[in-house]
Amino acid sequence: MKKKILCCLLAVLCMLSALPAYAADVKWAAAGESDQLKLYLDTKNVILGVQHKKTGMAWYTSPQDRASDTIAQGAIPNDLGSMLLVSYVDQDNVPSVVSARAGSIAQGTVALKKMKNGQGLVIEFTFSRKKEGFMIPLRITAEGNALRVEIQYEGIVENGPGRITEIALLPYFGAGNEKEEGFALIPDGSGATISFQGMKPWAKAYRARVYGTDTTMNPVYEGAGLSQVYLPVFGLSREKGTVLGVITQGDENAWIEAVCPGITSGYAAVWPTFIYRQTDVTVLADNTWKEKQINVTGDRVENVNPVVYYYFSPESGIGEMARLYRGHLKEKMNAKPRTADAPSLVLEVFGVTQKAQSVAGVVQETQVTATTFAQAAQMAEKLSQAGIDNAEMQLFGFLEGGMYYADPGESRWNGLAGGEKGFRQLKAATDKAGIALYTAADAMNNYQGGSLAAMGMAPRRLDNSTAWQYAFALSTGNKNTESKWFAIRPGRLADVLQRLQKGLDGTAGLLLLGYGDTLYGDWGADEYITRVQAEEMISDALRGLPEERSLALCGANLYGALIAGRVAEAPLHSSGYDLTDGDVPFYSMVMGEFAILSSVPLNALGDGALLSCMAAGMAPAFRVTGDSPAVYGESRLNFLYNSRFDARWKDMTAAAAAWKEVRERTEGSLMTSFERQGDVSISTYENGVHLAVNHGTEEAAADGRTIPAGGWLIY
Repeated sequence: MKKKILCCLLAVLCMLSALPAYAADVKWAAAGESDQLKLYLDTKNVILGVQHKKTGMAWYTSPQDRASDTIAQGAIPNDLGSMLLVSYVDQDNVPSVVSARAGSIAQGTVALKKMKNGQGLVIEFTFSRKKEGFMIPLRITAEGNALRVEIQYEGIVENGPGRITEIALLPYFGAGNEKEEGFALIPDGSGATISFQGMKPWAKAYRARVYGTDTTMNPVYEGAGLSQVYLPVFGLSREKGTVLGVITQGDENAWIEAVCPGITSGYAAVWPTFIYRQTDVTVLADNTWKEKQINVTGDRVENVNPVVYYYFSPESGIGEMARLYRGHLKEKMNAKPRTADAPSLVLEVFGVTQKAQSVAGVVQETQVTATTFAQAAQMAEKLSQAGIDNAEMQLFGFLEGGMYYADPGESRWNGLAGGEKGFRQLKAATDKAGIALYTAADAMNNYQGGSLAAMGMAPRRLDNSTAWQYAFALSTGNKNTESKWFAIRPGRLADVLQRLQKGLDGTAGLLLLGYGDTLYGDWGADEYITRVQAEEMISDALRGLPEERSLALCGANLYGALIAGRVAEAPLHSSGYDLTDGDVPFYSMVMGEFAILSSVPLNALGDGALLSCMAAGMAPAFRVTGDSPAVYGESRLNFLYNSRFDARWKDMTAAAAAWKEVRERTEGSLMTSFERQGDVSISTYENGVHLAVNHGTEEAAADGRTIPAGGWLIY
């Protein structure tokens, strides 16, 4: 009997010793396994270790040497040792944040429950202090090569005064410091990296809402020129391995957060934070007419459990992260590879818009035109004569009312642009030239000047006020209260979209604005719709379009891009935050397998935009007008400048020629890796072709070759 017990103990010790050293005082207990992963738990400190069976590579939910970090102060040391960070409000609606270590582990109120199938465990964190009084269960399982982590919202208990608003999940899982090479990936715009090395105490922590800010939340201030999160994914890569986190449930209510070394600690980390209760602010004016912001906390709680899959690989780099994510999309979301080729050149052609003008001394809304159907037809003929095949033309502001028209469901052709006859002539010209034609339409927003009867279609904020949208000043970021509109309630979008597309049957492809980059709820008491439900409504509306309808989205959110298979204005850059070290074309490396991508218009980006477009491997686009865009001055299209077709001709033909060369040499294969060597970026494709792009102003050497300044080399 003693011999049998000894053999069992030796077996356990051998199993535990297989996990690489973490700290001398840590004792690991087996917590579950799959065919590829083993899970271990430090039951004293509640730290999880994940080990890849084949390679022995291990990842931990808390940094191994966090006790020696000299930067972390205040609550941060506890944060470093926690699986959860919980934001909540007290009975006076005052917000606070507590870590699992301070609020539960240190109080000895953690319960561990192993699963009968041996794949994992449930950890119940009870925050028992008087000001908190809540319990949060976390379900952790190993599934193949993935760690599945679920916050069990249905099991949350709130017995005290604390009302939970947000929960940050595994905030320092895989965090890296200056002792090792590596980076964190944030899905900001095209994608950006945060290096493990190099302290940046002046930088600001990153926090961005997945699929963009909820537009029904009170827009007190808006920063200009910022990108959004289009993909619910994040990751960390080090010299000997990669971990990729994919939010598979609750992504509509998630934030991506990240820090670089020097902000709060010596670590770089990235993680998701999930909303449990919606929060907002309302602005009140007192008797002195000074505005005051008041916090608003919703009464209802979200009922969709957040789920994150963490995938592991012994390989490193952005290319490996993209490969892991593409595999996830095919396995978990049934994403299908695209079959059509990308266009050689995309033209966003702007026609009519509304503008306030003085007529006989009275200011009134009129329509102004910079491009007619006849001028667009001339553009198509010129492209054909120049041998630019497989081009694409997108018509903005050619429907009744022009750009930012009053009725989102209107589908009549604008008479100032040439009306029905003019469109038919353009369609004949584009068909002859082999140019795909799309009509851009905003079937989501009702702009100022629309019917007052439509007010019943506006969503509500948490304080039950109308969710007006505003234009923001580029200089200050403040809202312009004289220019406002509202988005259609999510529950009515399908009806509006059906009415719009029926009027365009058999005429052209449909390019939808808003459906690919705008997601919002409706928090009114009479029609309460969460962002999760809104995303389902948008997806159902898109799937409800006829299969023969050629559909494209202007906006790159994952749910829409996979349905449409065609994304215009795909992101070329990130926001450029201080904590990041450079842009990466992660979006195009992933979505290039599933959707046709064209860039943000190059003449809207400035110098070097074509180089970025080539490095990202997506079709170039330009904004153009038949006449000078000066006619749009003082209108919502005043962002257009230097867009006259003839003036942009040289740039467009050069871009088309460069993109054609890339397409021919890469043979339509996927980009598998991307790296930077100084000012030179190197994109590598499945067929072995490399594209080196020199973004600098001087000649540079990379990969043993010389790349001219502002030029590229394919080899």
